[in-house]
Amino acid sequence: MMYRIFYHADDFDGWACAAIYALRKHNVKLYPISYGQEFPHQDIEKNDVVAVLDFCPDDPETIQRIMEVVPVFHWIDHHKSSRKMYEENDFKTIHTPPGEFITDSEENPMAACELLYMFIYGVEYREIPYYIRLLGRWDCWQHQDPQTVPFQYAMRAWLANPLENLQQWKKLLRPSTSDHKLFQKLIEAGRYIQIYEEKKNVRECDALCFEMEFEGYKTLAVNRNLLSSDFFKSKYNPKIHDLMLQFAFMNNKWQISLRSTEVDCSIIAEKYLGGGHALAAGMVVNELPKEIKDKLNGLH
Repeated sequence: MMYRIFYHADDFDGWACAAIYALRKHNVKLYPISYGQEFPHQDIEKNDVVAVLDFCPDDPETIQRIMEVVPVFHWIDHHKSSRKMYEENDFKTIHTPPGEFITDSEENPMAACELLYMFIYGVEYREIPYYIRLLGRWDCWQHQDPQTVPFQYAMRAWLANPLENLQQWKKLLRPSTSDHKLFQKLIEAGRYIQIYEEKKNVRECDALCFEMEFEGYKTLAVNRNLLSSDFFKSKYNPKIHDLMLQFAFMNNKWQISLRSTEVDCSIIAEKYLGGGHALAAGMVVNELPKEIKDKLNGLH
């Protein structure tokens, strides 16, 4: 029996999910997957256990096809679009135990890595390793712990995809005394990285951002991608703007990310066959939406 683990390739939440699974089970095959990438159904065999982690496929057929092939399937995700897909396609009546859909709620947001750890170890939230919780809290925009943000910046410099270095993840999951000391040093370094990033964001946001209308909302936009919402912090004003929008041409397609403090971004993203959270969502398209193209043409 093979555990085939399909996880979001582009952030620490997905990476943490892959590491948690790989360090808990034997015969694990990891498949990093990004939005807009074709799902590798051809690798799934009928006796496999399949898990889709921190990822919402572009269409429900992907989930349907997996459930029709394998005896055990787990879909663990915290995106609003996943919950909607699961409910609207009545997967609950099709996908019976030992398959499960595990998610959070708007009232109690949790990262996929937190949900997975509790599920796979059968524990409560307080028993999740501290450094995994720090990654999870960042992904849920719950930054009350003052170490959350500097730890995130430190890990961006130190941590690798579990496919490349699974041993690093053992330190996060089962830290020794020396590991704790290492992480405290990294967190201190992360504070300086955070200061640098904040200053850099102010300069670049001022130089690169522009205002536009998108889907009826006043939008602050930038032609860049792979940025956190903090990028817009110095310029975004919720009294003036409704949305933050990032876009860039990557892997022969346009990657578009939406964030807001009020607007349900997932509804907008679904219009373009994307999805995500209420306050952060995204889509991958072959062509830029007309409003963005028109704005760019007007700028030149």
